[in-house]
Amino acid sequence: WAKARLEHANKAARNVKGGSASKEAIEVEMVTKILKHLEGGKDIRAGDWSVAEVELLNEMLLLTSKPYVWLLNLSEGDYVRKKNKWLPKIKEWVDSHGGGALIP
Repeated sequence: WAKARLEHANKAARNVKGGSASKEAIEVEMVTKILKHLEGGKDIRAGDWSVAEVELLNEMLLLTSKPYVWLLNLSEGDYVRKKNKWLPKIKEWVDSHGGGALIP
């Protein structure tokens, strides 16, 4: 998706007259930054983005910019005790993939 969007933005930027401050030129720069971020194996939500960049990201509706919700199936007994032999490993995995609350 990002490579196709970059090609489209490059074509649009070449066809528009108005200098480097045009919306198309800004989009080319932004999509290039997104592509480098994704190729680095990082989620979009983990990046440092300016307010203007966040507005453009919101228009793109990228899945990796959305927050995650981690749901776990536990037995009733494990839920009541708030313990399970897998919870520490699951918590470790969640923390290594962006973190968030883990509610057993």
